[in-house]
Amino acid sequence: MGILGGNSPLNFPMFTRHAGSGFFGFALAVSAFAQQEVYVNLGPYIGLLDPATCSFTPVAELDVGFSDIALTPNGELYGIGSGRIHRVDLAEAEVEMVVQLPQPLGGVSLVALDNEHLLFESWDSLFVARVDGTDVHSLGYIGYEASGDLTWFNGDLYMAAGWDALIHIVLNDDRTQVLYADPIGVMATTYGEVYGVVTIPGICGAAYQMIAFDVWDVYLVDPYNASTSLLCAQAFPYGVAGAATFAETSAMLGEPLPMLENVFTPNGDGWNDTFLPVVDASSTIRSFRVLDRWGLTIHAVQDRVPWDGRSMAGSICAEGVYYYMIETYSSCGGSSSRSGHVTLLR
Repeated sequence: MGILGGNSPLNFPMFTRHAGSGFFGFALAVSAFAQQEVYVNLGPYIGLLDPATCSFTPVAELDVGFSDIALTPNGELYGIGSGRIHRVDLAEAEVEMVVQLPQPLGGVSLVALDNEHLLFESWDSLFVARVDGTDVHSLGYIGYEASGDLTWFNGDLYMAAGWDALIHIVLNDDRTQVLYADPIGVMATTYGEVYGVVTIPGICGAAYQMIAFDVWDVYLVDPYNASTSLLCAQAFPYGVAGAATFAETSAMLGEPLPMLENVFTPNGDGWNDTFLPVVDASSTIRSFRVLDRWGLTIHAVQDRVPWDGRSMAGSICAEGVYYYMIETYSSCGGSSSRSGHVTLLR
């Protein structure tokens, strides 16, 4: 659960509400942009945080506010709040209630177990819910109440609890029962209140790292002793209330993040609508250009702006093979450049 502070939500920046409009095409399952960034929940608002640059981008304003959100491995986004779990369609900024939690269950934490099941804490116990709403049952008592996210890290489950504690929840091998919960320590932050922890792709070579949210600030967290270091100060225009990444489900499965295919389909269906070459989370993009078969520049930016299948004049590009060149810089590895091709299909 989190708080919304600072300015009035009425002054929140404009949000993208429809597929193919604005900055994003919402290719959730394959977008490199989505892989590396953190989906952040701010009540009824969803935004993206880039932990490598500390930049925040508004994405959508929803009709329902959540206390936490979760991404499944196949790219479905869900939110929990007010005793309900909703499926979220970011492309249309729409929500659909899929699970009505039985009384008196609530929940301010949410993480995917797999594509069909979500985990949440309520009444000091861990519960699992099928996304089709046909089953909700307890996996066992953990003895701690969530103050924010559940997240996977190196195959283990962690939870922010009691406002500033990091809890390690140990499940049996088939993840059907809680064995015990182990308090790791206190996460020291400026405000003393942690509203969530989430796993991200590692910065500067680490496979995965854990971050925590303290209202407006973001901290790197050591999951083995709960020590913290400030990563992003004043990252959000309002207090954050939960987050979700593809990295936490990949960390759960012990698999690498999915790589971007060299085919994309900008047809406005909200799936694989944009293209951006995979870039390490610690890198900034100095130049990203897309050229047609005659060498004419179709797309040219100096930031993490994916190509939406249109020319710089706004014209719809024809199907076919296009070529890209990308130059990046990382404090970890310096400057680098590469080129390749991508096939546009509609």
